Amino acid sequence: MRRTCVGLLGAGVLVWMCCIVLTILALGIWWWQGGVAWHETYPGRLLVLDFDGHIRSMRPDGGDVLTLTENDPHGIFRQEPAWSPDGEWVAWVSEYPNESEYAVMLSLARADGSARRDVPLPAPAVYLAWQPTSEAVAALLPDDISGLSLVLVDRAGNRRTLSRGQPFYFDWSPDGRELLAHIDRRLVVLDTEGHEAMLAHTEGRFAAPDWGEAQRMWAYAVSSAQGVRLVIHEPENDTTALVSDVDGRVAFALSPDDTQMAYILTPPSSAMPTLGPLWLLNRERGVLREVSAAPVLAFFWSPDGRSLAFLRYEFGRDNEPSAPEAGLQRTLWQTPSGIWFRWHIWNGERTYPTPLRFRPGSVYASEYLRFFDQYARSSTFWAPDGSAFVFAGEVEGVQRSGIWVQPVKEGADPEWISTGHVAFWSPR
Repeated sequence: MRRTCVGLLGAGVLVWMCCIVLTILALGIWWWQGGVAWHETYPGRLLVLDFDGHIRSMRPDGGDVLTLTENDPHGIFRQEPAWSPDGEWVAWVSEYPNESEYAVMLSLARADGSARRDVPLPAPAVYLAWQPTSEAVAALLPDDISGLSLVLVDRAGNRRTLSRGQPFYFDWSPDGRELLAHIDRRLVVLDTEGHEAMLAHTEGRFAAPDWGEAQRMWAYAVSSAQGVRLVIHEPENDTTALVSDVDGRVAFALSPDDTQMAYILTPPSSAMPTLGPLWLLNRERGVLREVSAAPVLAFFWSPDGRSLAFLRYEFGRDNEPSAPEAGLQRTLWQTPSGIWFRWHIWNGERTYPTPLRFRPGSVYASEYLRFFDQYARSSTFWAPDGSAFVFAGEVEGVQRSGIWVQPVKEGADPEWISTGHVAFWSPR
């Protein structure tokens, strides 16, 4: 009788344990299929300008959050978060209340927030670009004399003004010794001491020039007897290749390996900074193709140069505006309109749309997308392995606004990661 009871007790324990195991498995399947938010695993980290004004670093799944900035009861305005090219350092700009005015600081720190140095600036920087050696930051500041000034600040806190003028766009040389700059109506090469060499006169129909990453070559628009032209110049052999004639304005970017160039031609009648078909020139094969006939507002190369993410607009179902460009401008400034935006991905062979539309946040749209070609020279929204990219805004049908990671998989929905105005992906 005792053996029978013990046997029954053992069988009951076994059944009970089986039930626990099955419950755990069921919960795991439910979690895996979406009962709990689950994220892909991507390399690198995100640097986020959050809604509360803090600069935060986090994994691409939103975990392991590091707040790099301090609380301040008087309120601090922060902007321009930027990764160094080696991924070891970060920078940002802060405006601190100081009696009747604001004190401006450029903060340089290690990626975990340590070894921080605050360097006073005479005005809030509107753009930061780390030197490719990660030893200094080029900061573009408002200037009462010439409109804008470019200041070089190293990690030791030393500051030097390199040049002045407006407009002012630039790109670092790969070795960090020089900059290719579009200042006023001239194209120049600047060194880190502020010495300037004149290259050409321009018509101001482009923003940021492009200094090739893989070899010494410069891309820019220049005036000629035949009109304004987008060209690629190789100073080593003093050759200049025509890419396209420019009737209105042009925005462009070489691929990371310099074998291809993507560009958008904006007609002169357009009120948008950039809006037109997206073209792609394969420099090795001499083949030109139209990636998108529909107007494109911005595009970004993947780090390996194999893919392009580009942004197009779409009308709402029943409220197509009679003046599309006016609607676009209202949307970019977050005034209600019937226009949505959708990312498209060209994977080297064909183009496909991402599943969900979105509206960009005002900071992301007016300060980053609007000047996408300049930010593409110094920062990246892409994961280091090209498996995803990050954007900011409100996705249609989802009651969440902030930072989203878009997997580069056909049919894959974006994943909400965090609140925030903008986020940049670390280079590694």
